Amino acid sequence: MVIGRAFLFAVLVFAVPIRVLGEGAEPEGPVPFNIDHLLTLKRISDVQLDPAGQWVAYVVRRVDEDDDKSYSQIWMAPTDGSGPTPMTAGYANATHPRWSPDGNYLAFLGTRGEGEDLKTQVWTLDRRGGEAQPYTDVKDGVDAFEWAPDGTRMALLITDPEPGSDAEDYDPDAPKPHVIDRLQFKRDYAGYLDRRRAHIYVAGRMETPVQLTSGDYDDDGFAWSPDGSKIAFSSKRDGDPDANDNHDIFVVSADQNAVDRPLTQVTSNPGPDSQPVWSPDGRFIAHISSYEPEKLWYATQRLALSPAAGGAPTVLTGDFDYMVRSPDYAPDGAAIYFLADLRGDNALMRVASTGGAPERVSARDISVYDIALGAGGLLVSLETSHH
Repeated sequence: MVIGRAFLFAVLVFAVPIRVLGEGAEPEGPVPFNIDHLLTLKRISDVQLDPAGQWVAYVVRRVDEDDDKSYSQIWMAPTDGSGPTPMTAGYANATHPRWSPDGNYLAFLGTRGEGEDLKTQVWTLDRRGGEAQPYTDVKDGVDAFEWAPDGTRMALLITDPEPGSDAEDYDPDAPKPHVIDRLQFKRDYAGYLDRRRAHIYVAGRMETPVQLTSGDYDDDGFAWSPDGSKIAFSSKRDGDPDANDNHDIFVVSADQNAVDRPLTQVTSNPGPDSQPVWSPDGRFIAHISSYEPEKLWYATQRLALSPAAGGAPTVLTGDFDYMVRSPDYAPDGAAIYFLADLRGDNALMRVASTGGAPERVSARDISVYDIALGAGGLLVSLETSHH
């Protein structure tokens, strides 16, 4: 299958010299790009193509220097290149846009209302009109979500509540001691770490979420199987997760009525395995793996393919000596697209799912940061030019 670019997002940050003029002043030549210009730039991310291939949703992040805050707003643009439309308010944060399988709803993570203690929930916008409606009402908020293939449910990533938070006299603003009982006790942007972990749940609109995974481990990178019966995810479950980087891919039943939920371990590589993506027929899971754990973060990340029921992986980029990430199947399953750090570019690559030499799709001097694939050969990419 050959994917053609029917639509393109280009972010040209340094395309032209910038001139700064005072009132009534004449141009005096180019002015060097500086921090003041940087603060006025808006950054695009997370492009999402609707099932019909007619609209692209994406996130625009801006900095408000007066408020000393940044805001993320969701926009939508038609794939014919005509004018974009804001979908959420510019004064409230909204991220992670995801189209419902029927294309009628755009879900996102955001906060609505007033107060400092608002929690991030999943909201949905009816593309046919109306205000955003809440999909979840989770006391401590939702970290991430993905629609089920039939659109009747969502998988949710929810962090464990604080101990004692269900008590009537619980005060969320009261200072609490930091209990240091983990090997890794602190992390950038998170602060001190406790035993609260992020696990996967499933819920319909405004339903009480049903917990699928548990234990003293964090789960992430989850993906629905095409038939909606299972969810693949990445987790460190080999010994003390603070003492190693051995993420593996697991599969768990998504049946909300299941009594037991045994995990199927898909990978057993001693290095990290992450970013699972199901093949359209549900037989395989593509993932990013590192097979030289002794090299830590210097080990080359590979694109690999494992049977969904577990078994030996097929490494698709074994002879491609560059870091790879963000795999995504072509709709017909014949190829897998991925991004690679290739000679100074973030290159968009493609490899046949049966193996073979990877092929570069994007042009030289173009860096691709995100893609969305659609039926009928449509590809949306978020790119920057080096010119």
